[in-house]
Amino acid sequence: MATSRSAAVLFAFALLAACSPPASASDWGGHYGDILLSFTPGPEATHVAQRDSLPVVGTMVDLYAVLAVSEIVRARGEQVLTVGGLELKLAADGAPGWKVLNQEIMGKNINMGPEPGTVTAGLFPGLSFDDGRVQIVHWLVQVPGLARDVVFRLDPAGARSCATLLDCPESGTYALWAGAVAANQHGLLFSAGYVPAYLNPTTPDPDLTPVRGLIDWRERGLVTPD
Repeated sequence: MATSRSAAVLFAFALLAACSPPASASDWGGHYGDILLSFTPGPEATHVAQRDSLPVVGTMVDLYAVLAVSEIVRARGEQVLTVGGLELKLAADGAPGWKVLNQEIMGKNINMGPEPGTVTAGLFPGLSFDDGRVQIVHWLVQVPGLARDVVFRLDPAGARSCATLLDCPESGTYALWAGAVAANQHGLLFSAGYVPAYLNPTTPDPDLTPVRGLIDWRERGLVTPD
């Protein structure tokens, strides 16, 4: 692919497979953060919602992805405060025929995802955390018919670049995110877990335990607590 080095650096995460060689083992910082799937844009996530269906149309729902970190870390002498790239794929259990009608990735971006619901995007200058959280994607989802017990989650197949990183494939990674070019952290990659979202559950108290892979950022030692 004929792309200048500057463009490849600018969108290093989104174009990793197409424009640059695989990242080295030292680029992957391990698991850091969870993606909260929410029916409201925040600041607090809403993981359970009841929505009515419409004749012919079915059930329509807004769904948001919010990346949340519990503490700030430091890399290359600077705090990691900005998201510069994303790899993730939305999935829905219990919703045959569901589809993403609209996908909005926050901020200026280039997305190479092959279909709605899949994000393989470079962000510039990046999205900044606000009190440990940043909204990254907004989807409009249609579920045919009367939606019941639908669970939105992340499909690990969306974290495609994980296959190029030493130790990442066996870590159970569900999503990847990158530091920002503007912060000189473009080569820094992290795994993220997720908290699912439940549409019209028929049982009380759905399980909101974060679903995470292995190998924490503390184990990798690429970043340090601030």
